[in-house]
Amino acid sequence: MRTIQGFLISGLALGGLGGCVAGDLGDGAIATDSADEAATIAPQGDAETPVHAMDGCDAGVFVGDLTINNQADLAALEGYTEITGSILFDPDAEITEISGLECLLAVGGSIVMYEQPELVTGFQNLRTVGGNLGFSDDDHSFAPSAALAPLSTVSIFNELRSVGGALYFSPDHRREALVLDGFHKLRTIGGNLAFGGADFEVYGFDELEEIGGKLRGSDTGTPDDIAIYGLNELSSVSEIEFQGVGQVVISGLNDLERVDGDLAFLYTGDVSIDGLTDLERIDGDFVFDEAGAVVLTGLGELERIDGDLVFNEAGPLDTTPLVELEYIAGDLFIESGPEDDSTQMSVLELSELEHLGGDFYIEGYGSPMQLGAFAELEYIGGDLTIDEADDLGDIVGFNELEHVAGSVFFNEPTGARLVGFAELETVGGSFEIKEAKGLSDFYAFGELEEVGGDFVMDEVDDAISFATFAELSRIGGNLTITDNGELETLGLDELDELGGTHLRIEGNELLCTCEAQALADHLVAEGFTGTVTIANNAICE
Repeated sequence: MRTIQGFLISGLALGGLGGCVAGDLGDGAIATDSADEAATIAPQGDAETPVHAMDGCDAGVFVGDLTINNQADLAALEGYTEITGSILFDPDAEITEISGLECLLAVGGSIVMYEQPELVTGFQNLRTVGGNLGFSDDDHSFAPSAALAPLSTVSIFNELRSVGGALYFSPDHRREALVLDGFHKLRTIGGNLAFGGADFEVYGFDELEEIGGKLRGSDTGTPDDIAIYGLNELSSVSEIEFQGVGQVVISGLNDLERVDGDLAFLYTGDVSIDGLTDLERIDGDFVFDEAGAVVLTGLGELERIDGDLVFNEAGPLDTTPLVELEYIAGDLFIESGPEDDSTQMSVLELSELEHLGGDFYIEGYGSPMQLGAFAELEYIGGDLTIDEADDLGDIVGFNELEHVAGSVFFNEPTGARLVGFAELETVGGSFEIKEAKGLSDFYAFGELEEVGGDFVMDEVDDAISFATFAELSRIGGNLTITDNGELETLGLDELDELGGTHLRIEGNELLCTCEAQALADHLVAEGFTGTVTIANNAICE
């Protein structure tokens, strides 16, 4: 086992404690006629021992809730095999140890511990908890920020099979890391499995297959690191979320094939995922929002994201390990780079992506990024936007892309080359390239036939020729060609239909006015009825 300096907790759980009901000893009715119907227990090994065969396990079922205020209250539970309600350890309880509960097999409600002793024993044969299993010292608040009293070594709950509610770990920002191991027979958790309030290393959970809620790491005041090495039989979880924590390492979860909701890292430190090696599908969003450096080396089997793939103020990042990702139902969204303006190169490449249902969006990524060729991408259901990505570099590739349902918008591209898009035939919205002042190699969009919205070429100052748009025959909106210092010829010989309200060709110092006027006359003859502005272009020779 890899450990870090701190405490070892073997089989301990802290619950999300909302909704627990605290009773007292006087409210509990004792039923002894169910003793023979109780389950069997196996204190050690695999041999099952009938509960009635163990000395003292003949008190039956305790009906109701029980609040533990002192050692006598705890002793009153000895011999019971089941309690129908909850067990609440009062914050001011005067107890020296939790023991004598070796007969207890089932708790119908929750187990809530406040300020438990340094060494906890008991519960060694407990099989089921119907509600939450939790530890706190936050004076009945039941809040996720509730704290855990000091612990040294705890070894309990290793026969536990199921928790109906939440299993929550929330110590009080202890300086020492907590190494969690155990729960080796736990199979199901009905609510969340969550961590927060300390550095955690999570092992164990060898048979855990289902988490009905989230696997969650959350901030309870200060960011803490969380590393998950276990949970390697988990097959079902509603969401995985880490929010407001420090560094996150996921090296376990290696049997999980599907996340039923989001996989999200929000306001975290660096994120390293070399586990999740069998993950094939994320039903929600895959999000890194204000995260640190992102490593995705374990996700080589991921094929499908049914939501968005988002990197916002996250990085440096490298998406090249996602070699099987073919389908994203939502957006591919990249906005802003690492907060520290890192000079390390990020790589955005999804070599097998074929379908993007939403937007392809890169804006304001302030650190170096290499944009891949996206060689298999055929369809974008939203917009293709690259806006003020200062260190993006060349845009080369996208040669299988056939249709963009939304708009294509390049604003202030910084690379010298815009080359590719060789199969793109239709753009449902507008097509705009603005302020491409460093562009020297522009050879793209050679098969583009139709733009549903506006066509705008503005301040593309360096060498450019519209001969690359030789197949463009229809523009549904306006045509604007302005302030392109190196533009010498239009080459829009196939353009027959302009459906907007204005045509403007202005301020192109090398473009012959006569050529611009000839295009305007042709479009008017073909039915264009809007205004025409042709001004400040080159004088015809």
